[in-house]
Amino acid sequence: ETAMLPKLLSVCVPLVFDVVRSDKDREIVCCALECTNEMLKELKAAMISDEEYLDALIELVRDVLQHKTASQKDSEDDSFCEDVEDDSELTTVLVDFAGSILPSLATAMGGVKFTPYFKMFLPLIIPRKDVTAVRGV
Repeated sequence: ETAMLPKLLSVCVPLVFDVVRSDKDREIVCCALECTNEMLKELKAAMISDEEYLDALIELVRDVLQHKTASQKDSEDDSFCEDVEDDSELTTVLVDFAGSILPSLATAMGGVKFTPYFKMFLPLIIPRKDVTAVRGV
């Protein structure tokens, strides 16, 4: 059972990540992100034991949070959506799904190993105006 896991991951992980990155249907991308999160919750460190998968997952989540996937492109001029407030509700849901991967990733990696990644993701999760509001500025 465990011997088959690396083979299964070598097929599933790149496929699911490719869907998130290249599919233009936001509902499908949300399902792929949810699938990624469920795999991470279930498999924990086994899913990211291959450094390549960990790097790809970090890059994938960062790209979704920065609105750089195919489903987040503006279809009229084929550029990436920059204005989050004018984006659709599905894009918000997409970003939420990507953000929900982070606690699962922290659990799988362990807090100490996840800390540098958390520092990288924090500005993408908390909009700048909210950070100043928290500080009382």
